[in-house]
Amino acid sequence: MFAVMVDHKLREHRSKIEYSIAYLFSVLGYSYRILADDEYASVEDIPFMYVSNKKIVEEYLSEHPRGFAICVLHDAIHYNYDNLGKGDIKQLLKSFNIGYEIPYICSRDIVEPISFTCDAKKQRFYVGVFHFDLIGNIYFHLTGKEQDTIKHRDAQKRFSYQQSNFEKYMNYPYLTGMINLVELFLSEGESYLRYPLLKKPLWPGNKQYAIAITHSVDKLTKWNGMRFWESLFYWLRSFWRVQYHLRNFWGLLRYLFDNWEPYWNFDLIAGLEKDNGIQSTFFFGVGDEKQAGVDYELAEPDLKTQKNELESFGHGFGLYLSRESKEAAYQKSTKELSAFTGTTINGARKENFILPEAKETALYQSNGLKWDSSWAMPDLQGYIHGIGYPFYLSLNGYKEGGILEIPVNFSDHALRSDKAAISMDALEERIEDIIDKARKFRSLLVFNFNVCTFEEILLLSEVFRWLMQRLKGDPSVWKARLSEIYSWHEQRESIKIGNERDLVVIEARRDIDDITLYIKGLWRVNDIVERHIQEKEQEELDLFTENTWWQMKDAEVMVTGRMVRLRNVKSGCRIRLETVKFG
Repeated sequence: MFAVMVDHKLREHRSKIEYSIAYLFSVLGYSYRILADDEYASVEDIPFMYVSNKKIVEEYLSEHPRGFAICVLHDAIHYNYDNLGKGDIKQLLKSFNIGYEIPYICSRDIVEPISFTCDAKKQRFYVGVFHFDLIGNIYFHLTGKEQDTIKHRDAQKRFSYQQSNFEKYMNYPYLTGMINLVELFLSEGESYLRYPLLKKPLWPGNKQYAIAITHSVDKLTKWNGMRFWESLFYWLRSFWRVQYHLRNFWGLLRYLFDNWEPYWNFDLIAGLEKDNGIQSTFFFGVGDEKQAGVDYELAEPDLKTQKNELESFGHGFGLYLSRESKEAAYQKSTKELSAFTGTTINGARKENFILPEAKETALYQSNGLKWDSSWAMPDLQGYIHGIGYPFYLSLNGYKEGGILEIPVNFSDHALRSDKAAISMDALEERIEDIIDKARKFRSLLVFNFNVCTFEEILLLSEVFRWLMQRLKGDPSVWKARLSEIYSWHEQRESIKIGNERDLVVIEARRDIDDITLYIKGLWRVNDIVERHIQEKEQEELDLFTENTWWQMKDAEVMVTGRMVRLRNVKSGCRIRLETVKFG
């Protein structure tokens, strides 16, 4: 376990620091505890020092010249950004390359952003040092503080990402890359770990990356009297879009003669997903409030029939909220959608991908909503603020169960901002690039294909068909609904791991279906305390025989090499592993 020592001089920023540290170790998959000002790391702990002066590290080394440690030097520019402008950020922005660019803001001149010190001769200690403020940079991006410096906004009060100082980095999750530098230190100094360290995988089955497919259902009706004249006016104004107009004219004729509705694309979407083994998430709105952002009623018989088909295919559901939703609408909408789907609705998305405000997160929680998927770029696909993994919206989220935000990385709405038509090859290339970045950084990639845009954006249905086939044959990806991603995140976070000398203690604070932990350091499992097998004929089996499950009181455990797999774990279960060092 990591023991985080925070310089007492940074006490006034402690809640912000804890927020950043929680996200850091959540991404890495290691357990940690933050020490009190007068507390010291135990001999089993791995020191993680966040200090304002490098001398503190030197003093620590002189007093504890053994083991592995990480030090982060605080930069005074962080946590108080009131006087920081866009131009200031540009001046503070620096980067370094380790096979990919790592952008960071720093107010001081540094020769090297990261370095390490080790006693290689006597093998006594290894210390990795961040000369830029890793913790402060995490806070800066998680809270989106750069947005406060940009004045020009669109109708939804979002800024164009072309105005961001980080625009050129947004095609990959650079914040995740920055966090992975801690793992780089661990890999280089693994032999210095004095006790074993267990790592939780980012995704089930240790998949390289995760993908979720989502669909916002806002418009289901294209043709009526008013929209007919609006479309006619648009056709006359943009006469050069011949292909688009021919298709829409054909759609209008079909509507007039056989009531065919172009925006009703459920069968096309669900059919392609079923053929390729994809279960997605559909966001439905409740259309009886003023300016609800949807043009349908859940009570419509055709919509109920379509919902039943989606449910039978295993798709999930979320609540689509308008940006004008009032306090009373949250409870009413959640209850009505739950009744409509016959499932518990615990996730939402805001109209036009507007991130919920602080006051709205309380409404989410009071109405049983646990996750949100609203954060997306309005004008390009990519990783907003470099984030490649879900995060809690509030500073107290990790302590009080705040709303988990699952950002959208690829939104078809962004295609509308392109002035020139995009070819099929170009779109495939864009998606391949973002998938490649997700795999490289073991990130989460959320796609959104709005139901109505299959007719509004050229080539979109063809791109969706190509994507479904592309994902079908990829063994490195975990394909999941957003509710499954939330559930996995909660199970993963509930596992706490500590050391008692040569014993590793695993504690589950909620039920766990299945998870595999990985041992860091030159250690292996020697025995499982209190293990037993129900079948007598298996009692002679070696502990590490493949596919041998040892039955505990509230869990099943299997050890294969340096992997520890747990399944059917009950909340409150404690598993103790006896370890031995090798090499």
